[in-house]
Amino acid sequence: MRCLMSSAQVVPCSGDPNVSPDADKILAFMRKAAAAEFAPGLTVEEFCRTPAYLLAVERGRGQNAAATLPKKNFIASILDRMLALGLIASWIDTTGRGRCDYLIVMKSGRRVAIEAKGNLDGNSAAIFERPEGVDEFYIWSMSSNAGTDLRHGIWSGLHSRLGVNIVTADEQIDGLIVLDSICGTAQRPCPKLGQQGEAITIVGRFQVPPPCIFMFPKVVTRDGLSRSQPLNDTEFASALHECFQGRDSDVSFVDYEVLSEQGGLSRQTTLRRGNHLIKQSGFTKINRRLTEKTGVR
Repeated sequence: MRCLMSSAQVVPCSGDPNVSPDADKILAFMRKAAAAEFAPGLTVEEFCRTPAYLLAVERGRGQNAAATLPKKNFIASILDRMLALGLIASWIDTTGRGRCDYLIVMKSGRRVAIEAKGNLDGNSAAIFERPEGVDEFYIWSMSSNAGTDLRHGIWSGLHSRLGVNIVTADEQIDGLIVLDSICGTAQRPCPKLGQQGEAITIVGRFQVPPPCIFMFPKVVTRDGLSRSQPLNDTEFASALHECFQGRDSDVSFVDYEVLSEQGGLSRQTTLRRGNHLIKQSGFTKINRRLTEKTGVR
């Protein structure tokens, strides 16, 4: 895949380059120690294929995924602030009760749905469905692990996870929000805070910088270029941007161009910010069956 990039980045913050190599060493050590303790007759590779090891891995993932309360408290604090400022009319947590995690009603009466995700480089990022009857739909990415490579994860989400679903399943997303409780802290410094006009906002016990907002096309056709909708065409993203006094030049725009070729579709993802081309993929084949719809929304 060919990529073009300006001096700017997918998101302004960067991870610690030492974390990933250290994590690999720790994982290798843990596997070797566990194999020696529980299966001394097996090699490490053989041990990693045993039911006990695979179950332990799945339990660990489940326990980490279940630790959602801090993330829910963070989003609740954000929405409560927007409510107190009169930027939204109401909100409810719909986790486990519907096709989204939060349902918001704007002052105009428009209904907004939010699906909360972690970093977007995993398969779970592609599992979402816009609820029926909502006027705007957003993915909210939160990764409270300071070692996460957000730049890689968000681009993976835009091009390979969210983007493929948008094209193949006609799943409409109005925007992506990237913001969590460690943004702007010593664990994940936010370069935007050093820019003129940017300020951190105290929300409960959280210190919140302006969120990273990515706007998507209103519709994506399966043959041709679909350009992102402007921020002002949405109510929730505009209200969130206003709530934290973000700069217009920091809002990102995602365009998709789809080519219909013999044997399937290919898509190109372009990320723009201000007057700058931030990143652009080459045309990448989509290896997924299309939904039985009209073909073009």
